[in-house]
Amino acid sequence: MESYFAKQPIFDLNNKIVAYELLYRKMPYPDIYSGNDGDQSTAEVIVNTFFSNDLLQVVDGKKLFINFTENLILNKTAYLLPKETIIIEILETVSPTDEVLESCRDLKSKDYIIALDDYVYTDETAPLIEIADIVKIDFLNTKKEDILRTANICAKLSITILAEKIETKESLDLAHSLGAKYIQGFYFAKPILIKNTITMPMKHTFNKLMDKYNKNTMTIETISEIIEQDAVMTVNLLRYVNTVIDNSRKKYVGKISSVHQAISTIGLKRSKEFIYLMSLQKLDSPVPENLVLLAFFRARFCESLADYVNCPNINRKELYLMGLVSLIPKQEVYLSDSNAEELPVSDNIKKGLSGEPNDVYADIFKLVTSYEKAQWDEISVFNEKYGTTDSILSENYIECLRATDTLINSCLHI
Repeated sequence: MESYFAKQPIFDLNNKIVAYELLYRKMPYPDIYSGNDGDQSTAEVIVNTFFSNDLLQVVDGKKLFINFTENLILNKTAYLLPKETIIIEILETVSPTDEVLESCRDLKSKDYIIALDDYVYTDETAPLIEIADIVKIDFLNTKKEDILRTANICAKLSITILAEKIETKESLDLAHSLGAKYIQGFYFAKPILIKNTITMPMKHTFNKLMDKYNKNTMTIETISEIIEQDAVMTVNLLRYVNTVIDNSRKKYVGKISSVHQAISTIGLKRSKEFIYLMSLQKLDSPVPENLVLLAFFRARFCESLADYVNCPNINRKELYLMGLVSLIPKQEVYLSDSNAEELPVSDNIKKGLSGEPNDVYADIFKLVTSYEKAQWDEISVFNEKYGTTDSILSENYIECLRATDTLINSCLHI
């Protein structure tokens, strides 16, 4: 499916781009917000930016302002994202409750930067400014006396002013006179639309995960069993593991050989936060996309061959994960071959997917893809090398097809 979001540049006083605000777009109109659910809008922006390969390159390594609703603040969603990259932009609809303020203080204690969107200083909103690093003042829709009062408070508290919705030279001059450090608006640049072709996780996956979430029966084992049926969720999870590892600067070379190990790496608490964020996406169709089904089939077929290939140290779960990530959705195009180098998976998986010569994992993966293409000569080579037979392979092939059909039926009837 096609997905959209927009980036609008934020400039310093020297007209240099210092950051982008990421904006949800449902349709290909960069200037118009067409969403009706703030939680869902932000969730899709985050997933498309951080868990879709190559999209972070679109923002040129700049800081990213991302809108946060009250629910996302209270559910600790920001902790899924690298503090070196994001600026948490608290929407003007968020009330300064004790819970919100406590969550924001906790974020600041962990070095996250907090900005207030469309902020106007009043007695009611005063508590928020105490936790702000940046205040965004709307110079188009805010009364001048409110602008002056808010800017004056920011100056007294040494809080950075970002003047937004600057559309005229007069607004720009006023922003400069009030000490604005950053500028954003149509006077400089309109939002730039970014189109992304994505494969969605299965609705079935979320239904099962949220059932465990709501009943408070989530464990690393139960989460693993559910996620490992869904290729897209698995790839997103592995990309998130990379984000966590990079953010904490751990010396962790990609050695993950199963979904269970990936979840164990980030822990149950972080896994729940990840699942909450992913569950906010809008999933319309109960039927999995073909890419997801093919990845599941490959995973089952790869795993099944562990029983027939007489090699030391072969790992069933590792073979399963190899098949599952062998179809990684990329921006605008789907690869028939995996690009697993970006994922923190084991060397065995990477060798298998890259076709390492004389490697059992590579031979197994080649066999699975040969079955898909009806390349019978390649299958005969595998049989001769590993002592398998056409009968054994066809039985396993049919059993994996049945497992895929069972998955489809469970998606339709859950």
